[in-house]
Amino acid sequence: MKVLVKNPPSKKVSINHTIDAVSNNLLSNGGSFKPVEQVICISKIDFANHVLECFTEILVFPNAPKQRVICLNCSNQCKIKRIYFNKGSNAHFEHKDFIETMNLDFDEMSNETFIKGLSELAEKMDPDTGDAELKVRIPPEVWHMVDSMKSIRVHIDFIVEKPTYGVRFIHNADKNKVWENYSHVYSWKHSNYESRAWFPCFDSPSKLCLWRLNVTCDLTLTAVCSGNLQDVTINDSLTQKTYLYLVNSPTPACNIGFAVGHLDLYVHPEMNELSCFCLQNYLPDLKCTMEHLNRVFEFYEELLSLRYPHSSFKMVFVHDLPLDSVSYTTLALVDASFLYNEKVIDQQAITREMIAECVAKQFYGCFVVQGNWQERWFAEGLALYLSKMYVQRTFGQNEYMYQISKLLDEVIDYEKKHGGIVLLPRDESNEDKISHSSSPFFNNPVHADILMKKAVLIFRLLEFKITKELFYQVLNKLLSVATLASKEALKPSAWMNMCLTFDSFTRCVSNVCGMDLGTFFDQWVHQGGHAEFTVTYVFNRKRNVLELRITQNFNQPGLIKYLGPISVSVQELDGHFTHSLQIDDVISNHDIQCHSKARRHRKRKIPIWTGDEIDMDLSTMDSESPVLWILIDPRLNTIRKVNIDQPDYSWHYQLRYERIIVAQLDALKGLPRMKTIHTQASLSEIIESNQCYYRVRCAACFALANLSSTNTAICNPHAVLLQIFRKLFCSQNYPTLAKPNNFANFQLYYLKKALLLAISQLKTVHDTIPTDVLQFVYHLSYYNTNSGNRYSDDSYKATIIKAIGNMVKPFAVMNSDAMEFSIRHFVDQFAQQDAHKARQLLMKLFKEIIISLALDARFPSYRDEITVAALHSLAEFQYWKLIDCDNRLWLSYLDFNRPPIVRRATFEAFLKILISENDSAIFEQFIQLMANKEDSSFRRFVAVKLLKCLMLDEVGLPTLSSELCPTPDYVRLLVPLMYPFGQSSDWNLISCLVHFLVIARKPKKLTNIEVLEEEEEEEEKRESEQQAQQEQKEEQEQQQEQEQEQQQQQQQQQQQQQQEQQQEQEEQEHHQEQQDVENGSTVTVENII
Repeated sequence: MKVLVKNPPSKKVSINHTIDAVSNNLLSNGGSFKPVEQVICISKIDFANHVLECFTEILVFPNAPKQRVICLNCSNQCKIKRIYFNKGSNAHFEHKDFIETMNLDFDEMSNETFIKGLSELAEKMDPDTGDAELKVRIPPEVWHMVDSMKSIRVHIDFIVEKPTYGVRFIHNADKNKVWENYSHVYSWKHSNYESRAWFPCFDSPSKLCLWRLNVTCDLTLTAVCSGNLQDVTINDSLTQKTYLYLVNSPTPACNIGFAVGHLDLYVHPEMNELSCFCLQNYLPDLKCTMEHLNRVFEFYEELLSLRYPHSSFKMVFVHDLPLDSVSYTTLALVDASFLYNEKVIDQQAITREMIAECVAKQFYGCFVVQGNWQERWFAEGLALYLSKMYVQRTFGQNEYMYQISKLLDEVIDYEKKHGGIVLLPRDESNEDKISHSSSPFFNNPVHADILMKKAVLIFRLLEFKITKELFYQVLNKLLSVATLASKEALKPSAWMNMCLTFDSFTRCVSNVCGMDLGTFFDQWVHQGGHAEFTVTYVFNRKRNVLELRITQNFNQPGLIKYLGPISVSVQELDGHFTHSLQIDDVISNHDIQCHSKARRHRKRKIPIWTGDEIDMDLSTMDSESPVLWILIDPRLNTIRKVNIDQPDYSWHYQLRYERIIVAQLDALKGLPRMKTIHTQASLSEIIESNQCYYRVRCAACFALANLSSTNTAICNPHAVLLQIFRKLFCSQNYPTLAKPNNFANFQLYYLKKALLLAISQLKTVHDTIPTDVLQFVYHLSYYNTNSGNRYSDDSYKATIIKAIGNMVKPFAVMNSDAMEFSIRHFVDQFAQQDAHKARQLLMKLFKEIIISLALDARFPSYRDEITVAALHSLAEFQYWKLIDCDNRLWLSYLDFNRPPIVRRATFEAFLKILISENDSAIFEQFIQLMANKEDSSFRRFVAVKLLKCLMLDEVGLPTLSSELCPTPDYVRLLVPLMYPFGQSSDWNLISCLVHFLVIARKPKKLTNIEVLEEEEEEEEKRESEQQAQQEQKEEQEQQQEQEQEQQQQQQQQQQQQQQEQQQEQEEQEHHQEQQDVENGSTVTVENII
């Protein structure tokens, strides 16, 4: 044997020689045996057939004598070949699959029955309290060792063949690559209960032991594993080499991982303990990406006042990782798409934050591990919280507060739709493990993501409660205790101090700060929901007091009644004053004494909280009040939503002069409702201000675009946005021609993209796009040049294509005739003005998308950004019936030889078209595509996207229509993807589909708002019916009146006719008398009589 590399041996304790010392210190942790050491050996890797040939040895101690069976967790992906014990005695074993014993007919079962069956299955598979898949019977010749409480070593030979989860083979994944050596294999996990997918083990985070890993591979390959590299040996034929890694600190099976492939090594020049690996030809990008890695470690060691607990750290960038990153002990796997070079701008901050999170998980998650599944949010939440601290140190306070406000908004939006998120329920006896995600095997990924975000907010609240110094003392103490426990190799009972539980944390907090935080934890940890405040105030001039009223609404889903302190900041003429108010009821009234007197000065210098004095024009404010604006909980020290009712000028002043980014963002949310010339002026001032944070400037662009449907006689944001863009980025001599790209100023770079997207959302009073906007975007695309720019313009070109897609969306929703308009109606409206030009511009914009798509296929952009944007814009054209696109185009981009990011973008884009057309046949092709291919990463993405579509109503992905969901045919498509009906045992995929089907079949539960809306609709219906009856009654009365009038007219006509007849008769008689007189006849009394 030739020794290629041999490092100095790390400190290792031989457990075999200290059995008696260890057995005296054992602590039973449930189950019949406790692991102490495990060896994993991968002896052969077959990339062509996707096979791993392995064996493992587990050193276990009995918790009690007379034990005859060892229960291990082992997936059906592992094919057991042989099991034997110390002296080579073969053992009988039983390897079963719990799901095969379940008879689940989803079509015939109700939701309750189905959930109950799955909950029972989850209990059976629980590694701490349930059964085990692999039961090994101890042979009689080993019984005496068990009865005498001595250690026994179990040897298991097995193979992993064509795994669908837990291990991922990448073999000739991309045929377009110019290099051949691309094959690699790596482990991955979605939860801490998936190590059973590729080796037999005690698959529980609370079962800690020491580890030894041996990997034998081809001479051209590199193996990277958890632990410290001890040596690398080459065989005599010089064809293979074996890597040996040792994990000397106790850790559970979930923290053991590996990656093997054609990897290039980069050792960080500033810190030799940091080793970085990537696929071949990515080494220049790797060096650029890892430039700041050493500073991340230095930051955490300074923050926690403790050194990194291991002697090495390895980061490996692999292809098509199902998650963005996966963390193991001393090892982190990251998707290769996160690599960047010095020409890329947008990806740098994203990747650096993700790397910071991976390093934070080495402290909390890999070294200090979670105690059980219900408390998974604890360690992972702490790691995410620490990564936000890195963001605060590296990118500044404004970026940190911006990200925290976004987390808060996401949590609040989710809780309003699905109820409060409880981090740790007190009583789980009445909860099913499916609906509440209390099982690792049926975990809702959407719920889990929001759960971690809320955990970050809770840790911020705790930091504010006990002060930052004491909070970091608590974190330091947890790590210090775990460090001491990890050095007790002879006392496995002490290893339990490395498991982080909520009880141990609360005890540590109480010991450090000496405070009783029971009420705090009851309110935010054991109870879900958030507070909602409606704030109104009036200034009492006689008393010089601000009369403040805070009203809570807690009768809707996700809302709770908050009792406790809240911070109120009042900006007055004489300065900024902060008050702490106590909320003790649903309606809380407070009198805040003002420090300023009302003055009639139109301009003056106003001191703000930063200490600066700012010139303000006070002509628009109320001269009777010294209050400029107020802020409720401006530092986000409570999980709440605040609705403030204050004058328009207060919002304007708050946006212009406040320096707290959260307050400025709140003002931007309220200002678009005030469609006035003053609002337009405030927004345009913020956009052009170099002193304002770029996130606020970008948000102001979209707020100004939202004013575009107002009367242009009052304000004209369309002209203002174009004017700002031309002023900043166009030639002075030719305002319609953009300057060559220059992204040296990152603020202006992000502002340029935001302005472009905001301009694409402009619309007129008639909800149509102005022709000059179409012309403007076309010129930007056609005349774009990046000569002389040191940075790539791929992201900027993608933004232009997104802007084209934005302009295809419908603008006028409903008119007075209840007719829905689309872009075609918009084009037809130009018939009298400029129809030919509009159609020409649309044709040119469409051609720009096609040209960009073709060029990007020939010369790929970074992360295929241009292709992704072009596919989404093409989907908009097809969605609004502007083009007839063959569905084979979309299926071609779903081909598995395409880059993963392109396949995912294609699915997102075409899903919207599919839902709008309700084409079940094409949807079935999608499902079959997901089912028949071997790409577990894409299958998981599709399942999660469908679940998000149903739960969150993502923008651009409307909720599935009733024609598709739920129907027996639809269920028939999804159920075969769930084991055992198909070949997948990917529990994350199964979990997504289970939640999707269960939620789809649940009857819709109406919220209080929806109930009120229904009641209002019923009341309107009753009123309309009463109104209809009243109208009908009035019509009947009117008809009766008309009939009476007609009868009266007929009577009058009859009387008139009778009078006319009588007059005619009298005239005739008179005429006859005259004739008689003329004829000499005499009229006598007798004649008359």
